[in-house]
Amino acid sequence: MKKAVIYTRATGRDKGVVEQRLEEQRQMCREYAAKHGYEIVGEYADTTSSGKKQRNFRRIVKKSKRGNFQFVIAPCMDRMTRRIRDYHERTEKLEKNGVEVVFANGISKSNLDWCFGKLRKEWRRWKKQ
Repeated sequence: MKKAVIYTRATGRDKGVVEQRLEEQRQMCREYAAKHGYEIVGEYADTTSSGKKQRNFRRIVKKSKRGNFQFVIAPCMDRMTRRIRDYHERTEKLEKNGVEVVFANGISKSNLDWCFGKLRKEWRRWKKQ
């Protein structure tokens, strides 16, 4: 069975609402894991919006070096980060350790990479004008 960890993130002033959002995200990821044959070996959550303060995501990257899991399941890309550059840096670090990111909302990393590549190409062309 494929081993995976779940990563969720939510922010807000009301701790009750934040915890509810985290639980909804965890449930979404658990259902995805069950449907696609993943064994969940850990769950991590952050409650900060700043990438540098997301300690539990950094823990995932650090633990990925041990080879105890092959996948990180997140509800969707913006739960990992909202910045394209941060997304690429994070997924590259995980991939270097043999870990793939999958999204429970059904969007694949390869689709995102294609879209980002297309955006980058359009941006460069627009910038030259």
